Amino acid sequence: MHLILNKKKYQAKSLLIKIIGILSFTFYLCIIHCSPNNSIKNNGSVNITGIVLDSKTKTPIKDVLVGLTDFDTYSVTNSDGQFFLDKISRQKIFLYFIKENYLSKVIEIKLDTFLNSNTINLDSIFLLRNYAVICGNVYNKIDSITPVFNASIKTKNNCVSCFLDSALTDSFGFFNYKYFPYNDSEITFIATCYGFIPYSFNLFLKYGDSININLYLQPYIIISGKIVSSDSLLPISKVKVVTYDDTCESDENGIFNLKKCIPSNTKRTISFIHDLFDTLTISQLFNTNVILDTIKMQRAKGTIRGNVILQGKKNNAGAIIQLLPINLYDTTDLLGNYEIKNIPTGTYIISIINKNYFCKPCTATVISNKENIINFYPAITSGNIEADLEWFNNNQDTNFCYTISDTLSVDSGVNFKIHDGAKIFFDKNSFLIFKPNARLLCFGETNNLIQFSSKDSNKQGNIIFKAENDYSHELIYTKFTNINIVINGGFKAKNCIFFANLDTNSTPLLDIYSINSINIFENCDFSWYNSKKGPIFMHNDTIWSETKFINCIFYNYNKDLNCNGFIKSKLLPLEPDILIQNCNFYNNCKSQFDFSYDFNADTSFVFFLEPKYIDIKNSIFYLDSNSMLLDKSDKGSFIGALGAE
Repeated sequence: MHLILNKKKYQAKSLLIKIIGILSFTFYLCIIHCSPNNSIKNNGSVNITGIVLDSKTKTPIKDVLVGLTDFDTYSVTNSDGQFFLDKISRQKIFLYFIKENYLSKVIEIKLDTFLNSNTINLDSIFLLRNYAVICGNVYNKIDSITPVFNASIKTKNNCVSCFLDSALTDSFGFFNYKYFPYNDSEITFIATCYGFIPYSFNLFLKYGDSININLYLQPYIIISGKIVSSDSLLPISKVKVVTYDDTCESDENGIFNLKKCIPSNTKRTISFIHDLFDTLTISQLFNTNVILDTIKMQRAKGTIRGNVILQGKKNNAGAIIQLLPINLYDTTDLLGNYEIKNIPTGTYIISIINKNYFCKPCTATVISNKENIINFYPAITSGNIEADLEWFNNNQDTNFCYTISDTLSVDSGVNFKIHDGAKIFFDKNSFLIFKPNARLLCFGETNNLIQFSSKDSNKQGNIIFKAENDYSHELIYTKFTNINIVINGGFKAKNCIFFANLDTNSTPLLDIYSINSINIFENCDFSWYNSKKGPIFMHNDTIWSETKFINCIFYNYNKDLNCNGFIKSKLLPLEPDILIQNCNFYNNCKSQFDFSYDFNADTSFVFFLEPKYIDIKNSIFYLDSNSMLLDKSDKGSFIGALGAE
């Protein structure tokens, strides 16, 4: 009974102690929370220390910046990852941890919970790298031990489709690659190196990963050889060598190298292509580097065809098309068509053979299994012009060359038209002859004259007109240089130039034989040097015709030379009518202008059998001190003619 009472007393006493303890702790908490400074010791300050470690490797991180929000108070970790902050107020704070290549970290600390300590040890703070590390070695797949030097390891993010970074292997094939992922994702890696087949693989990476991997690259096989012509065995350059995974071109020695061929257990096809040779194809198995036997290519064949237009002909037959230096040729049919087949590929000179035509040779390259279409427009230089013909400025087509090399005749009823800028040259002793009713029509322009001239500056070219009707020939803005023109029929020239600078035995610029026709020269210039004969000579058989010079200028530049003057005439009793109106005459020659009947006076400008048929109106004569202006006849008209020294 006594034991039972003692036990009950003990239990009551224990309960009382517990109640007192609970009340005391509650009172303590009230004091703390009700305190204005929320602290009870050391004026409310505390020191903070800790260590910062890598979350993956658990190794200390040096130079981590540790500080409060405003970083007025901060610390930097030492080589052991430790930091220390002192005199921090006991309140709720945010502590920042910042380090390059690591994700920043922020922790919240309530310092008022650490009541009995002046120094708070936060133990370990773990930081996560903001990149992944991929390292390893690259080896040659052939033996799996030979390192591959200077291999490039690239990453390609499938989301943004671009290369983000790269690394090169060292002499041991080692690479150490740092990659900054945007987020946790699968990344495609590509390993490349000259002479090796690119290799790609995928890895799923996230922040802080460290992956070690070995790569094995398969080297390309190299296929090489020499290409020659099958007939000459000479090397062929610029042959295109093509296979499904590589292409190259042979050099000047015919050597080729395919350097990026992937080994395969199936046959590989290689094609050899060149414009001048037939395409050659081979097919065989290639697993290792190989030098092929000499490749012999067969020279290909080609075709040249076209059309030849023979100027001034009623048909285009008979022109010979010749290829040089080989002796292949064809002759044009009536339509001018030609065709040369089975021509070995190459570059050739093509010429036109026809004694009456000239065409500048051209070059053509014959390509394998292709047709070359080449048309020619040779210029006629001699012979007969049978059909209407037009000549234009020869700069428009280099095949045109307007040179009269011998005698070129224009048949009756044919119109020979020449347009602005055309240049016609006369070889020595060459003639351009117009038969009756053939017409010369020249249409030049003010600043683009048609020009007739002699190739030899000491020789005259010759144009002979035999037309019989009035105004058969019409010339506008045309220049004649050292050309003797024989007019037999009607002739009309406007804004033309007649010029000669030849020896004393030359013929006149114009020989007029007109019969029952009219010749008109309007706004024309006549100039001559060193010619004892004057520019215009009217022959005996010039009868029942009328010749007019309107607004023309005559220049006689002979110096100290007895010469025939401007117009000379030997006439039969049927004299022509000559009208000289609004013309200017310039004379520098020892001679006189005489209108009298003086058949043998070689020093006179003009002599007529019957001067009454010349009519000179409003013309001016500019004479030097040795020249004379005489009028011994009262039968002619001499109105407004003035003399000037």
